[in-house]
Amino acid sequence: METQLKFELLGILLMFLVALGLAVPLGRYIANVFSGKHTFFDPILSPVEKLIYRCCGIDITREMNWKQHLGSMLVLNFVWLIIAMVILMTQKWLPLNPEKIPNMPFDLALNTAISFLVNCNLQHYAGESGVSYFSQIFALMFLQFVSAATGIAAAIVLFNALKSRTTQMLGNFYHYFVKACVHILLPLSIFVAAILLFGGTPMTFEGKNKQHFIARRHLTSSHRPCSRFRCHKTYWHQWRWVFRSKLRTSV
Repeated sequence: METQLKFELLGILLMFLVALGLAVPLGRYIANVFSGKHTFFDPILSPVEKLIYRCCGIDITREMNWKQHLGSMLVLNFVWLIIAMVILMTQKWLPLNPEKIPNMPFDLALNTAISFLVNCNLQHYAGESGVSYFSQIFALMFLQFVSAATGIAAAIVLFNALKSRTTQMLGNFYHYFVKACVHILLPLSIFVAAILLFGGTPMTFEGKNKQHFIARRHLTSSHRPCSRFRCHKTYWHQWRWVFRSKLRTSV
């Protein structure tokens, strides 16, 4: 017992040391991204960023005041809320649902969509029986990703206001949001997801796996696309919702 406790404490200490070690280089990288300086990933990510601007008609030279920033953020989040609710309430008829999970009722879909939209991740359902793969990827995982980018963009606006001591000419919200998605969250997600995937974290769209035993018993285990969920830094403390129970035993 004492040995196990020592390993756990060592793991906590190691986690804090790694976080402190990454804080300086990652902080410099984020500062370079939003200050317009050249970064290592620019040759790969800048074309993606410009493509998003062209497809969405975003004019990054258009300056916004604090009210326009707030309005843009609220409208964008309201659209995501509606899309997530529609997906959750129609998941029974959507693809990537091998376990035939039924549609969510309106109240549960509203609660779930809002909680993930504000990065609260409150769940009143079992992850392996309440949402389909399609809902997990295109509703919940999407909200986890963009909610982090929204927070980063809002923080940049606040920093600009404090630095300039003004509420006018604070840059463009959509510019900050896309930069956060493309230059920060996307490479981090790919890197961490690859580590988890090669480490054996499940990443599959197959249904539940049944293991039969001699005593007429079987274990039913859910796999699900877990590695892509765990990769988001906004979600590292909230991955438990994917499975309410790792193994379900029945006679």
